[in-house]
Amino acid sequence: PSYLDFCSGGKLWKDNILELFELRSRRLADEEIQEKHLNIAASLQQATELIFKNILSVCSDFGDNLVYSGGVALNCKANRFIPKYFKNHFIQPASNDAGGSLGAIYAVAKTHSNPPLDYSTNSIHPFNPYLGTSASEEDCYSYALENGFKEEPYDSSQGIEKSIAKLLANGNIVARYSGRSEYGPRALGNRSILADPGCIGMQQRLNIAVKKREGFRPFAPIVNEEDFVLYFSGQKNYHMLMTSRSKTFIQPQLSHPSYLLESILNSSLITDELFPSAVHVDGSARVQCVNNQMSPSIHLLLNEFKSLKKYGVLLNTSFNLRGEPIVRSFRDALHCFQYTDIDYLWLENKIYTKSASYCYPESHFSPD
Repeated sequence: PSYLDFCSGGKLWKDNILELFELRSRRLADEEIQEKHLNIAASLQQATELIFKNILSVCSDFGDNLVYSGGVALNCKANRFIPKYFKNHFIQPASNDAGGSLGAIYAVAKTHSNPPLDYSTNSIHPFNPYLGTSASEEDCYSYALENGFKEEPYDSSQGIEKSIAKLLANGNIVARYSGRSEYGPRALGNRSILADPGCIGMQQRLNIAVKKREGFRPFAPIVNEEDFVLYFSGQKNYHMLMTSRSKTFIQPQLSHPSYLLESILNSSLITDELFPSAVHVDGSARVQCVNNQMSPSIHLLLNEFKSLKKYGVLLNTSFNLRGEPIVRSFRDALHCFQYTDIDYLWLENKIYTKSASYCYPESHFSPD
């Protein structure tokens, strides 16, 4: 029988798939997660990886280079197998229908650019994902002032990154809206929420009070490319599209699977000596490497943070609420900041705290 219904324009699967997995009904977003739900998810991932490795093996017979896109290309856990089959690879950061625009640009540029576009590996690696919209600092600051957001003073002679690093080292959550937005579904520093991955309970706090979702949901570490090997093993990736393994992972010692399940769901399991809020239960992490030329401000922030703590790694997640897209305008950023447990907003080159006179209701959202 057929269990999938992708082409109908509705949901991806048919109701008879529930019988296949011995489920009475589909699990709704806020319903309890049971062991059988986790088993299904883990089995589907394992099956995906098995199929993917077979495809990689066949494709590797055609050469050493791989360009990869599509919805499954966002499966960062499966992507870890790519370097085993290909010497060079490029995973499209916007691996969905919107990513077709990049291919169209390259196709046209090949025949119409003057001088001709340089397609050599060095000219496009690492690929710069900051291709989206930006806003003028004057507009950002004027709107923040008009709506009562309070500017936090800092020593500008030392740079804003040093002040932000101190806030993060003291356990604060900082959201950042600066420069051009990221191309693709991953927040890579310009529309991000940042925190200290070494804080016990930070994962649960971010999920419940900020993202407003289940407390066990994982987050990504962000690290300067030159420091990657200090903390992680595996392949560097600049777009958060491939998992690596933490070198300070703590192997769970729980004797029974049910105890492990309970500790995962209530976020009580300590997974790592340094980064318990950013390393998964199996020791993997969806690491984003930061290139100094591509993102100099985040690169400097990580160095400043490293000078205060014993590691140069931050926790990074997208700047948005559950069910909403990543903030696009500065209005969206200030609105999301106002109604979450985020402590500070890093807006271009200023730091803000909450407003006492903001007049828009929480349900207001303007994706302009």
